[in-house]
Amino acid sequence: MILGVASKIMNMNDTRHIALSLVLTTVFIARAASASQGPVMEFTPGEGSVVLAGSNTTFTATGREAVSGIPIDPESMFWSKDGLEWPKRGSLITVNPDDWGGVGWHQARVDALDSSENWGYASHNIYYGYANPVITSPVQGTTFAVGTPITFTGTPGEFRGIVPEWWLDRGTNGPAWWPRGTNAAVRMGTGASVSYQVPHGAHNTPM
Repeated sequence: MILGVASKIMNMNDTRHIALSLVLTTVFIARAASASQGPVMEFTPGEGSVVLAGSNTTFTATGREAVSGIPIDPESMFWSKDGLEWPKRGSLITVNPDDWGGVGWHQARVDALDSSENWGYASHNIYYGYANPVITSPVQGTTFAVGTPITFTGTPGEFRGIVPEWWLDRGTNGPAWWPRGTNAAVRMGTGASVSYQVPHGAHNTPM
């Protein structure tokens, strides 16, 4: 496809004052999308995502035809994992823990068919099975003398940018704070183990 043509004439004189002309022509060419090119697909979770063990995961796909830009029909989207077909179709699916087939890295993929019967796909490597946090020490109900630094340990450790956080008097339901009178939530530290001098009283320490 020719987008434009630009021409310029340059005059040059030799020692005999004979006029010469040089014509420079620049042609700009852009490649049009081929009618046989498959649809452009994408989905979330993205490449390198980590999914907690035992949790359901929502996959959301989008796609457009390469030539017309028309959105792909969700009924023409098919999902697979590690080269094996998932019995799932559509732009929005829920993947259950059993669908992964085990802890570790898996390749999730969505294939789509456009109106010209051309196929396109997107694939991401996703890790399933990052363990849910467990406090291994101290055990529930342990008492300590006032002023004693307490060492908290738990699992799992850091993994691909996921860093465990330790909180004092923070609720276990997202941003809600633990209802213990006027106690304010305190971030005690990060990692698989932290040491903190807990004030007098009964406290909640989620990881």
